[in-house]
Amino acid sequence: MIIQHFRYAVRMLWRSPVFASVAILTFALAIGATTAVFSQVRATILAPLPFPEADRLVSVWPSGGSLARSAVSVPTYYSIKDDTTVFADVAALGGQSQNLTGGGEPERVQVAQVTESLLAVMKSRIARGRWFLAEEDAPSRSAVAVLSHGLWMRRFGGDPGILGRTILLNAVPRLVVGIMAPEAQYPERSDVWIPIAFTPEQRALSARGSEYLTVIARLRPGVSIEQARASLDALGQRLRTVYGIKVNWTIRCATLDDDLRGDLKPFVLLAFCAVALVFLIACANIANLMLARAGDRRREFALRIAVGAAPHQIRAQSLVEASTLAIVGGAAGLLLAAWLSPLSLQLGARARLALPEAGIDPLVLLFGFGATLASAVITGILPSWQVSRASLLSSGNELLGHAGRGAIGARLKPALVIAEVALAFVVVVSAALLVKSLVKLTAVDPGFVIDERLTVRLTLPVARYSTRPQRHEFYTRFFEELRAVPDVRAAGGVSELPLSNQRNMATFEVEHKTIPPGQPEPHADMRSATSDYFEAMGIRLLRGRAFDGGDRSDSRPVAVVDDAVVRQVFGDEDPIGKRVALGIDPDTLWREIVGVVGAVKHDSLEAASRGAVYVPLAQRPTTSVFAVLRTEGDPMRTVTAVRAAVKRLDPDLPLYDVATLRGRLNDSVGRREMTAVVVGTFAALALVLALTGVYGVIAYAVTQRTKEIGVRMALGAQTTQVLWLFVRSSALTSLSGIALGAVLAFPLMQAGATLLFHVVPYDPAVYLISAAGFVLLSVVVSLISARRAATVDPLVALRN
Repeated sequence: MIIQHFRYAVRMLWRSPVFASVAILTFALAIGATTAVFSQVRATILAPLPFPEADRLVSVWPSGGSLARSAVSVPTYYSIKDDTTVFADVAALGGQSQNLTGGGEPERVQVAQVTESLLAVMKSRIARGRWFLAEEDAPSRSAVAVLSHGLWMRRFGGDPGILGRTILLNAVPRLVVGIMAPEAQYPERSDVWIPIAFTPEQRALSARGSEYLTVIARLRPGVSIEQARASLDALGQRLRTVYGIKVNWTIRCATLDDDLRGDLKPFVLLAFCAVALVFLIACANIANLMLARAGDRRREFALRIAVGAAPHQIRAQSLVEASTLAIVGGAAGLLLAAWLSPLSLQLGARARLALPEAGIDPLVLLFGFGATLASAVITGILPSWQVSRASLLSSGNELLGHAGRGAIGARLKPALVIAEVALAFVVVVSAALLVKSLVKLTAVDPGFVIDERLTVRLTLPVARYSTRPQRHEFYTRFFEELRAVPDVRAAGGVSELPLSNQRNMATFEVEHKTIPPGQPEPHADMRSATSDYFEAMGIRLLRGRAFDGGDRSDSRPVAVVDDAVVRQVFGDEDPIGKRVALGIDPDTLWREIVGVVGAVKHDSLEAASRGAVYVPLAQRPTTSVFAVLRTEGDPMRTVTAVRAAVKRLDPDLPLYDVATLRGRLNDSVGRREMTAVVVGTFAALALVLALTGVYGVIAYAVTQRTKEIGVRMALGAQTTQVLWLFVRSSALTSLSGIALGAVLAFPLMQAGATLLFHVVPYDPAVYLISAAGFVLLSVVVSLISARRAATVDPLVALRN
């Protein structure tokens, strides 16, 4: 029987190529887009972390005062490791990039400095050789290294003889003792793992102010995350007394999955919600098409019932036709999804681990089949029930040549359109809120000039540049070379560049200024900068002076603060001439504040400025420096000349992290921008589908009421009155859908409020403008659809 229904469905659809093509295309777009976005959900959220028993891994960090989260100090790490019983093992990580030299061109590689316990915590596998030993995780015996599988294959051609050989990392010889398995990719796609080798000075209680570690732990069997949180909270209370901390300070933890991917989930889920609504709108549209088609076939259905067909057979035939369209459209949609999936939403591009690529795997394929089945049921169930019911009631009239009592789906079709408008309004409002949020975000002043700025980074190996005078001499020559490059108008350097994901926070003390009880110690970003850095970045000098050539290593220690520090610490006082002692200085060294500059957005445009204290690079020459070049014209044109300048100074120094400031800014807002583009695209598609539904309902009403229109016009009705009849109906339908959509949109955007920047989920302007635009387009579409009613000849209408 099913085969017979299928054959009949194919014949009937073959006779209606326009209807079949439109339905299949709609199915293909809806199922393809939904499956493609689900493949992204699968890759970024549902795919398990690539670690054994990943659900037992947690991240641990301190929290207190004005900082919701900070890095972990070495003493705090040992307290977590030694003073808790909820963890099977605890590991500390402090990643950085280093220069790999020897055996080819100098290369900048990602080096993970980790404790020996990391292998046990992550349960990672060694492919060749061994992991470093506990006794090698010590300052005097740490000259060993374990290579990643990727670096081993790329740099050394998979040569097994690399084991036992020595490589140079930052000019330090390290013995290669092992090769990690290909799946080992934590932390942050590391190329090399080396022992972190804490010194006794780092382990001392006085080192608590130096917070730079990431801590990962594995829960003991049977221990829940809630128990771990309670244990860490108790540890935090004990450490507050030990450290003498006066503010509410504690230690928190979260599952590693939430820590690594938690910020991705709202973006991906919002995109999936948007495409799911588009899928439902498309199904409602096809259901409306099938209702309209059923209305044209009511004489056929009446005849079949009259000769003995049962209502369930009529319903089955309608369901088979819907399923046939859905299967063909679903197959095309899966092909479309396979093409779209590699064009990832790029929401996970800045994740802290290598996420699997979005694609069509068995789970995604199963989802596509499920979406096809769901679309067949959604689009077929209501029309099939309405068809069998209406055909049974009107079979006698149809066979006698009279119109049935009420066309098929006369009340159901407007209800479906109201549902379409409501769902489309949800997507449109969501997109409008995201776009408004993005506009506000990109209008934020970062505190520096974005255009015509090139940034590059280099790191001096400590083995060859071990002293401050050596580093200072190199930087002096380096920036002289940069200023001589054609098209370079200014060149400066800083240890941590805004929008580079590099930061260095520390506490500081103001001379003769006591901290009130219960108040946290002042924190700020600490940066070393050259005298020309502020000019090269376009950072405003608000008071005093910037650094100059007189700020040498042997001169008076000075500092420049930004106005965020002034507001937080000095208030209305003039900071010029005041002295501060910084946590980054090895001893209590009082620095005189000589200038105040504008605060910059260091982490991102949406994050508040924490405050920054700058010291002259000549007085604190760090091993790593970002160079900023203010250029004339395209900044990328100067890259070759900059590389040549570095080669002249030191052929073994690789230049890396080359980017324009504009590119860094685009990357920082890329996730929000991509989400707005994706949801906006789905909003446009939802709007088109909903307006198509409005058009169809009005066109159907005009067809069904042709005789009534003829009577009205024969009795003297004007064209505008006839048009108003349908425009009013369209407006009421749209307003009903908009009202329902507004009720649905608010909780959705309330849940996704973290995706909005300085925009509330109930923004009245967005809702009103979206509603007005929707109603206006509905009226225009209804006028286009109802234009046939204005040209009806009363005599022809009455005759027919």
